Amino acid sequence: ENIIALKVKGDSMIGDMIRDGDVILVEKTEHLSEIQPNQISVISIKDENTCTLKRIRLGKNKDEVTLISSNPSYKAITKKASDIKVEGKVLALLRSYKTDIVNFST
Repeated sequence: ENIIALKVKGDSMIGDMIRDGDVILVEKTEHLSEIQPNQISVISIKDENTCTLKRIRLGKNKDEVTLISSNPSYKAITKKASDIKVEGKVLALLRSYKTDIVNFST
C-alpha cells in the first residue's frame, strides 16, 4: 500500500544510473523529516503540475531545500521547504532490457 511504481521520464539522474524509461519503486512519505540527506526522492513543487526525481539537501535552518540532479548538465534547484512536497523515497530501480530478435543461420 505504501509502495508505488513510477516510470522515469528524463535524464536528470543518469549519474545514479537512473535512465529515461526506467521504473522506480517508491515508498510514499509525507514529511521531509523522513528523508535522509542526499536521498533520492520524488518531489512535487508548489504551483507545478509535475513531480521531479532528485537528491535532497536541507539548508542549515531546514527552511530551504536544494534539489540536486546527478546529471551535471542540470543545475541544482533551491526552494523554500514550504514550496515542496515529498511524495516518496526511492527504494529500488527496475530496468527492462529490450532486445531485437535476430535470426542466425548455422
